[in-house]
Amino acid sequence: MFNFFSFISKNQPFLIIVASLILTLSIRVESQVIYLTTEHYPPYNIDLSLNRENRTQEIGGASTEIVKELMQRSKYSYSLKLLPWKRAYQSAQNEVYTGVFSTTRTPAREELFKWVGPIADNNYILFTSKDRDISISSIEEAKNYKVGAYGGSVAVSIMADVGITTELVPKDYLNILKLERERIDLWISGSLYGPYLAKQNGVSQLKEVFTVRKTQMYIAFNKETPDSIIQDLNTILESMRKEGFMEGVYSRYQ
Repeated sequence: MFNFFSFISKNQPFLIIVASLILTLSIRVESQVIYLTTEHYPPYNIDLSLNRENRTQEIGGASTEIVKELMQRSKYSYSLKLLPWKRAYQSAQNEVYTGVFSTTRTPAREELFKWVGPIADNNYILFTSKDRDISISSIEEAKNYKVGAYGGSVAVSIMADVGITTELVPKDYLNILKLERERIDLWISGSLYGPYLAKQNGVSQLKEVFTVRKTQMYIAFNKETPDSIIQDLNTILESMRKEGFMEGVYSRYQ
């Protein structure tokens, strides 16, 4: 007959080592820092150091407010860093416990990450300048116009999916200048980001011509990030959504 107490007595040193390893692993998981990266993509993520009246090194914006609140509620330790988009995106692909926001969730990206969200709606709109008389009722009609886009953005692939080649610029504000000078007819950009960037560059009004695609943005985490962390964050985010927290944040940026 198996004697439980005898087994414990004979194997006590071994069991102590096992218990110690389990405790150490648990502590490491609990103390694991989650690394979050983002880019300057107003009004979702804003590099506050660019404001001459507020030379802080902090990151603001609607999505950033939501992410900070999410992490504070989660009790996970975290760091937040502003990077160029390509570096931020690659860090989430290559480094465990790392997430990048605000990332548009697309079929092409689906299997590359684990997802927390959505944290924002980000519909892609074809804009033109307020004085242009352009009206289209289908994306096919956009093929008759010159369309500007920001190189490396998801907008480029969205237009490519429907067979439209875009004219690319290295900085998105250049598309606004090209619109004003009629070097392009349409500019594809986010529903909040486009008007915000235009105002920052002295253009008070843009005209919405056509909604190309409705999309949502998430925190995209490295695939090796434990499922328990992803589940925790999604659960907390859902409670924030039900409270109206997210709606309240975005109402201040419209």
